[in-house]
Amino acid sequence: MVEVYRINYKGFKNGEVFEKTKEDIDIILGKSEVVSGVEEALKKMREGETKKISLKAKDAYGERKGDLVAIVSINEFKKRKIRPAPGLVVDINNRYGVIRTISGGRVVVDFNHPLAGRDVSFEVRLVKRLEGKEKLEAIAKKVSDGLAYLMKKEKGLSYEIKKNKIFIREKLSQNLEKIVKRLFEDIDKEIKIEFFKERKKSKRKNKDVGKGVKKQER
Repeated sequence: MVEVYRINYKGFKNGEVFEKTKEDIDIILGKSEVVSGVEEALKKMREGETKKISLKAKDAYGERKGDLVAIVSINEFKKRKIRPAPGLVVDINNRYGVIRTISGGRVVVDFNHPLAGRDVSFEVRLVKRLEGKEKLEAIAKKVSDGLAYLMKKEKGLSYEIKKNKIFIREKLSQNLEKIVKRLFEDIDKEIKIEFFKERKKSKRKNKDVGKGVKKQER
């Protein structure tokens, strides 16, 4: 069963806030919208409860991995019209990393999460577990906003909710439809996501219209 929670939280590193929600947010469990340690804690909490949890690196942003530190040719940055500098956050083939060092024509980029390898803590509040129409609305909004991001649109796509179905009312490419189905395939067992399809014009109808025109001409 798909579980959707409304929560808010603050993240602390060495006692200082490094991240916090500006308002209540809805998350789908199992979609890595929060770190695994927070998700596990939420499952055991009561609605309205606030809890402080301390997490080891493996349950937060993971341990640092050497294979996520790569050497990228400076020519790659020139192609993208980027002037590399230590500390600069860059997007290389849809992966975000931080430039660590530059030596000659080689740039060392670290694709580890900035907090990888660090122990952190969170103060989390479970506002409520969403059910029924509220849950459907939360999931529909996530699908809509995710598609808008992929399509580089400012606003989420329009949608309609009918019973246990979410109907996206704008035309998508087959590739985008496949991406949505893959990302939400576990949800699709309980809640169906359907897409806008153009109706094909009937050739027979067009022929009949043509015949009618000819008769009128006589």
